[in-house]
Amino acid sequence: MHRFFAPAAGGRAQLSQAQLRQIRTVLRLGDGDEVAVFDGSGDEWVAELDGQGAQLKRSIPGTTEPRTALTLFQALIKPARFELVLQKGTELGIGRFVPFLSERCVTTGARAERWRTIVTEAAEQSGRRIVPTVAEVRSFSEVLVEASAGSPAIMPWEGEVGATVASVYRPAPKSSLIVGPEGGFTPEEVEQARAHGAVTVSLGRRILRSETAAIVAATLLLHSSGEL
Repeated sequence: MHRFFAPAAGGRAQLSQAQLRQIRTVLRLGDGDEVAVFDGSGDEWVAELDGQGAQLKRSIPGTTEPRTALTLFQALIKPARFELVLQKGTELGIGRFVPFLSERCVTTGARAERWRTIVTEAAEQSGRRIVPTVAEVRSFSEVLVEASAGSPAIMPWEGEVGATVASVYRPAPKSSLIVGPEGGFTPEEVEQARAHGAVTVSLGRRILRSETAAIVAATLLLHSSGEL
């Protein structure tokens, strides 16, 4: 069944005109056909298409959301690679993305509307019942303050030779992951992060691209939490 993210009110799904065009023209669905609708609150329904849009018919029980609320603090990288992180991170179960600027970032532009579209479509495709939020771009110092508020943030770093995700991560209701840019973190940034309680980890003997490191680290954290 095709899924759509849309507000729900008065027993109806408030599908946008773009969604209705997709339903009618691309998917070739008509009145009486059913689609799944979720509104981002955790609820999902079967909705029946009619001449005005879609009427909510019945609730779909259950949830696909992880018990661990994982925030990914991701340094800005080339647009296509950052978008891959958003897409795959949403599919995995990341709840919040926070882009940030660090010393070795080569890309500084934000594309908020585009990013919102990517996480929404990924949530629709993957069966998520919430759409992850994408925060405004932060500075590295702001990220360290925010990430230190809960359990120790996990920070993949190619210079780490001992600690791994499995050896240091302890599942918690809220977890944070800090991933650097294409050029990695500077030694000074690593020390700043450690001073704020972040824990550096190795992701193996090979050097991973930033987008690969984000996906691998998120997978390891969620697996350790029993979510994968």
